[in-house]
Amino acid sequence: MKSIRFSMASVALALTWGMTLAAHAHAHGPKGGDFAHGQTPEMRQQHAMQQQATLKAALQLTPEQEPAWERFVQQMKPLSPVARPNAAELHAMTTPQRLEKMKALRAERDAHINQRMQSIHTFYNALTPAQQKVFDAHKPMHAHQRHHGRRMHG
Repeated sequence: MKSIRFSMASVALALTWGMTLAAHAHAHGPKGGDFAHGQTPEMRQQHAMQQQATLKAALQLTPEQEPAWERFVQQMKPLSPVARPNAAELHAMTTPQRLEKMKALRAERDAHINQRMQSIHTFYNALTPAQQKVFDAHKPMHAHQRHHGRRMHG
């Protein structure tokens, strides 16, 4: 019985330590910042605008579809970065507090993702079947910034 308690305590301690390190690494990014490969927020915004212009030109939108496009672009703008707890804040928390903090951050992120998904569905439904094929073939905005060449396993 003591062995099981010790094992469970060891697992809990390892998970807590691992989550703390992961949160700290996530907050500081691979090179000490939140921007991929040293890009500034202005550079990222410029790139997003170029991607939008390319997609819009490829879709050949009709004047009736322009309002749907404008809503789509507005709704796809990134939100301000989520405030992440710093290492000192994480170390001051108890394990349940850290878990609740991570749960709240995940809920914020999930809500943002769900809103973006709904925006894509709404805009996609405003397109003709030919435009939907163009949209499907277009490289997603910011796709190159994620996973950095690593394969996703499904």
